[in-house]
Order: sequence, then C-alpha cells, then structure tokens
Amino acid sequence: MYFFLTLPITALFLYDVHFRQHLFNYCIRQSNKIRPPKYVFVGDSITAGGLNWGWRLDRNLVAATSFGLHGYQANQLVGSVKSGTALRPKFFHLLVGTNDALAQKPVAEFSRDFRTLVELVAKSNATLVVTLVPYQGDAAQTELIQSHNAEIATLQYEFNFRTVDLNPVIAPEGVLLPQYSDDGIHFTPDAYNVWIERLKPVMDAAMIDRSSPDMNGFAKSVRYHFPEKSVGKMDVIFL
Repeated sequence: MYFFLTLPITALFLYDVHFRQHLFNYCIRQSNKIRPPKYVFVGDSITAGGLNWGWRLDRNLVAATSFGLHGYQANQLVGSVKSGTALRPKFFHLLVGTNDALAQKPVAEFSRDFRTLVELVAKSNATLVVTLVPYQGDAAQTELIQSHNAEIATLQYEFNFRTVDLNPVIAPEGVLLPQYSDDGIHFTPDAYNVWIERLKPVMDAAMIDRSSPDMNGFAKSVRYHFPEKSVGKMDVIFL
C-alpha cells in the first residue's frame, strides 16, 4: 500500500527536473533557517530555469536558495523578496521584468513595483545584484524593455546596487538570438552559461567590497548597454 501511495511522487521526482528542484529548494530553505545562505535568487521562470544557483556559482549545492516563480511580475514578488531577505543572505539577486513586458506594463508602474522590491532588500544587510531585463525574440517588446531597464539604471543611482547586462551577448541587436532561446523568452543552457560568465565576476567583486570597510558592498563601476541603433549607451559610475 505504501508503495502505491508514494508511486506518483516517486515518478515526479525521477522524471520532472523542476519538481526535484522545487523539493530541493524547500529542503535548502529549511536548513537556511539555521544557517543563512550565501545567495538568494528571486525572479520569474528565467530564474527558476537556472535550477541550482549555488552549484552554478560556487559548486556548492546549498549555497543558494531560489524563489523563481513562473509567470510572476514585479508586483507579485513582494512576498518572495520578504521571504528571501528573512533568510539573511550575503547576496540577493533579482531578475524581474519579462512578464511585465509581456503584459505591456507602463514604465511608471514597473518603476514603482521594482522600487518596492529594491527598498525591501535595502532594509536587509544583503548586497543587491540585479540582472537587467533580457530582450525577447519579439522585436516589438524591445522598446518597452529598454525603458524598463532605464528605470532600473535610474534606481541604481539611488540605491547603489550592482547590475549585470546579458543583452550585449544574447541580444546584441535588441532581439534574443535563437541559440539562446527556444521560444523567444526562456533561456537555453547556452544562455545560462553566458549569465554565469557575466554574473560570477560581479558577485566576486561584490564579495571583495563587502570585506572592505570603505565600500560597504556598494558598486564601483557598471556599464549599461543599449543597442546603438536605438538610444545609444549610458555609463553608470559610482565613485
């Protein structure tokens, strides 16, 4: 009887990688109540698709907790950010905006929602790192995503967080290249490899800054890139 009762769960565990990761994240979160994680990742399905971020960054299965929620927009992630900061991580990573763009959320509304998330992280002792909203396979979304990213860059001046920009590699002309997505939105393994290549140096530099009493985890220099055919380039520099 016990075998038949557990068979569906066993089948899910064996054949559904997302179920395994969800279960693993639950176990990690329980252990993190005793020992804080190094990283917390909050975002939508693109973040969820990264699976175990602790392994990707540090080759440590329990170094990160992920709150990647499929279909979520910025205003829906308040609870996840609160749960993530409650775990007292050293680093807090945020990527949100893909579903906001799909929903054609106005720039002012996205900026307000994103600010709310940043303010919640700012109340904690975590160093915030933000990956800018990636472009999509549909060029019709590019202008709105550029505007959303410009709002993130503006908030960066105020809150001194670090940013990671994948678009110069995965979407150099403002449209997500086919080798980095099968559906024009979600990432392929190659895209996640690019993300780690760009994210890890930023995390490493942030770790050095956390150890420096002069920097207190703030960003020194960040470059924010727009496709040249649209609005040019903008440098964001903190001295």
